[in-house]
Amino acid sequence: MARISGDHRNGAAQATYSVIDIGVLGTGTLSQAVAINNAGQVVGVSYTNGTNTAHAILYSNGSLTDLGLFANGGTRSYAAAINDSGVIVGVADTLPTFGGATVAHGFRTTTAGGAFTDLGTVGAGVQSDARGIANNGVIVGQATLNGVGDGGAFYHSGGTMTIFGGVTTNANGVNVVGGVTTIVGYTDRIVGSGESAYTVIEAFTYTVGGGMINIGSLGNGVVATISKANAISSTGLVVDESSLDSLNYIQHAFRYTVGGGMTDLGTLGGESSHALAVNSAGLIVGDADLFDSTHHAFSFTTGGTMTDLNTLIPGNSGWTLIGATGVNDLGQIVGYGAIGDEIHGYVLTAIPEPATSVRHGDSRVSPTGTLALSRRRVNRRERGGEIARERKGLLSDEYSLVRVLIGTLSDSRWPCRRPCSNMFGGGAAVGRKGSARVKPARLRAPPAAACSHHRHARRRIIRQTLRATRRPRAGQHGVCARRAG
Repeated sequence: MARISGDHRNGAAQATYSVIDIGVLGTGTLSQAVAINNAGQVVGVSYTNGTNTAHAILYSNGSLTDLGLFANGGTRSYAAAINDSGVIVGVADTLPTFGGATVAHGFRTTTAGGAFTDLGTVGAGVQSDARGIANNGVIVGQATLNGVGDGGAFYHSGGTMTIFGGVTTNANGVNVVGGVTTIVGYTDRIVGSGESAYTVIEAFTYTVGGGMINIGSLGNGVVATISKANAISSTGLVVDESSLDSLNYIQHAFRYTVGGGMTDLGTLGGESSHALAVNSAGLIVGDADLFDSTHHAFSFTTGGTMTDLNTLIPGNSGWTLIGATGVNDLGQIVGYGAIGDEIHGYVLTAIPEPATSVRHGDSRVSPTGTLALSRRRVNRRERGGEIARERKGLLSDEYSLVRVLIGTLSDSRWPCRRPCSNMFGGGAAVGRKGSARVKPARLRAPPAAACSHHRHARRRIIRQTLRATRRPRAGQHGVCARRAG
């Protein structure tokens, strides 16, 4: 296992980025850009009325479009992925309900508009969600196998949904690698029984001809290790997160190849990191802890180091980029961040480099043409966790953003990297027991109707936002203020 150290203070990337705010629907205050295709079309979710109603969205050519809902009812939807043909997949609640609880089904639609196509369910199951789609049209996700209970991974092709891997298996991403459709995800299994039982979460790749292959972890073979696979590039590079030891307290982002195994990408100075997407050139994006446990979006280039994306945007942009969730082959990055006192989705596009550039007062010429201004931006934003405190808009009420997020999280889904039917309040979870960053003892008794990644998202966003918006008390400054907060 190799490990690479990150440096959020010295941006290693050669490009700087412009930031586009995708906006929100109606009077909403929250949006998230989730995925982007090679045409620059972005999908995700926006709340249409405060934080009460989530709708799937399409952002294209500067315009934000509400993709709507199932025609037979329901009030919420979420777009998870889009391929280069403009086919969009996600999850939406639908009627009728199951035992009084709203259920959710995976859907398919296109950038041309029109009604959602219901991907349906399997056997006695009543819920499904779609999480990824390849350019050949194969869709992957998870579907319950019996009522609203445990779910199994599926691939959907030619109008047929096929379960593979059995109960408690999750399919998160899919791509065509060397002409073969390859799916990535993770599976949960319980080891032992009674008080000594614990959950093992194992990342895998899957092909129809080759079956399921466990790709290992960063824990050097420790049994109780957690590893997940969220995305795979067209070259076969797999990314997500893995725990480092048997206690599962700390997870790091990784990249994996068949020949090279799993490589630890490090962090931005804190404990944990999470890789969410990768393009064909090997550019990886995700989110990571800083030294003060706040969360920032990162990029990681092949042969490089982890770079805080906040160091690569204009210093006066007003943004704090919290997470990066998608990247296309042109290098455009999407995600979500804080702007003013709201959370919005964004699109980053590399600023074209001039032929040459000279730093003011320095005779050295950049051979790549990268503006030396980027280093000054790095210095201005070096304090990491203090960025949010410097913005008056966010500090107008240090708990206003927290209240917004907690109110949204009460319906079990903001902002979640892996949408599932549990995003809708009344439904039971598609996923099984298991949590990425809790003690093993809690794995045996998870909260009702909450799958592992939603509980994980809830804890992390609340913790992160409390820290990001915390102000120094009277007479306190700098590091002392952070500790006292």
